Amino acid sequence: MIELRPYQQKGINELTEKINSNRSVLFQLATGGGKTFIFSFFVKKWLQENEGNVLILVHRKELLHQTMQSLSKIGVDSENIDSDNKNPAFDGRVFVAMVQTIQKRLQKNEDYCPAKLVIVDECHRQDFNKVFEFYKESKLVGFSATPISVSKKDPLKNYYEQIVCCADVKDLLEIGSLTNNKTYTFKNGVKRNEIKKNSFGEFSNQSMLDQFGNPQMLQNTIKAYENFCKDQKTLIFNVSVEHSKAVCEAFKEKGYECMHLDGESQNRDKILDWFAKTENAILCNIDILTTGFDEPSIKNIIVNRATTSLPLWLQMTGRGGRLYPNKDYFNIIDLGENVQTHGDWSEERNWNHLFFEPKKYKEGAAPIKECPECGYINYASARICGECEHEFPKKQNPEITIFELALFENSKKSNLKNIHETVVQNGNKPARTVHILQNNIVKEGKKFVNKMGDDKDIFVDAMIENFENEYKKLHLMNKELYKNGSYNKAYWREQLLEKIKNEIGC
Repeated sequence: MIELRPYQQKGINELTEKINSNRSVLFQLATGGGKTFIFSFFVKKWLQENEGNVLILVHRKELLHQTMQSLSKIGVDSENIDSDNKNPAFDGRVFVAMVQTIQKRLQKNEDYCPAKLVIVDECHRQDFNKVFEFYKESKLVGFSATPISVSKKDPLKNYYEQIVCCADVKDLLEIGSLTNNKTYTFKNGVKRNEIKKNSFGEFSNQSMLDQFGNPQMLQNTIKAYENFCKDQKTLIFNVSVEHSKAVCEAFKEKGYECMHLDGESQNRDKILDWFAKTENAILCNIDILTTGFDEPSIKNIIVNRATTSLPLWLQMTGRGGRLYPNKDYFNIIDLGENVQTHGDWSEERNWNHLFFEPKKYKEGAAPIKECPECGYINYASARICGECEHEFPKKQNPEITIFELALFENSKKSNLKNIHETVVQNGNKPARTVHILQNNIVKEGKKFVNKMGDDKDIFVDAMIENFENEYKKLHLMNKELYKNGSYNKAYWREQLLEKIKNEIGC
């Protein structure tokens, strides 16, 4: 008998409560948390308590079959709506549909498959939105491990009123439901800041190919494999079909067992079966194996591309997280400087905030640093590398931190708004406020000049940075008075440098 784990049952209870008081709810659960079983149990509970049919939308055949099997295991019958089933009987209450198929059939007949509850798997993809217009009166529940829309201009909160954050990667690691990871970077010559973006905000394939597809990079990919993954099962995510095939051929030329898979591969099942059964197999793909693919024996994930998408990054890296006998951890080898932008796979994330405030919340990561000896990714606060025990140098010049803190405290005390208002009320020009601000900074600087030793340049830079930050606040108070006209940034910088030189002597 299949039983839900405590966090799964808690998630279903919260989802039931929220969907009863809202029309639409998004359910977040990290890959490996049992998403399919959760919404199968939720469907069973819904059928017992409500009238009407349930429609489940998926985007791939594998997901359709997995969903129907999961429902069957807990005693719920379902019928498929896909290209193979031309004439569904519609004699049950649960239907699992390929989104492309049902969309075409609804356009011909809007009453094709009535449903009181619509469940959307992998809802962050947003390829289901055109189906929603046919179910405006239905309850809507979306499921995703990464509830961030693929379209930054059209966030998921436009479609879902509430969110249930069931369990993240960190939660599942703590209860032993996922395998821990080690993440490495490899010096390969890729310059992420030079990769151009397309109209959707993602890096363009052609621009990525210019860097990831050159002969040297192909050899660097093999070197990365040999350094971290040799003779272990490895899944590689590449830029495009052309690039993936080239990477595959490069590995074959070196004598490694490697195959390529894409959406047009005719022998897909045979390739996946080979990958599952071959201990040291290397499988190249693009992004076809990001969802609906579970191979617990994977020991290494090589991300041989760059992405601006946090969901894609987590979907790719998460393929290695499944539990498997004698697999204490899996490796993530990042060749596209993605971890610096999105954070490690296992990093804690505030999905509730990401959902409700997608523009205000930065996807970026907790500060990290790369070990110069082994390439292992450590948190910035680490004193010793978690992999090779390399000792990172201690931070120098603690007095600078004290000085900058003093400047910050001084800026809080100065109350720019009051100074500005007083200056204007007295009939003085706005430049008077700027002079007072600079005088306060120089006055505070005098207290610390003797503590700086030989670091006078850092000392001066800190004062200039502090001034420029405060000047920005003035500009926001009154853009007309503090506009970049006769008193521009360069002018004020020279004025401050002159005061520092005359009054502090550096």
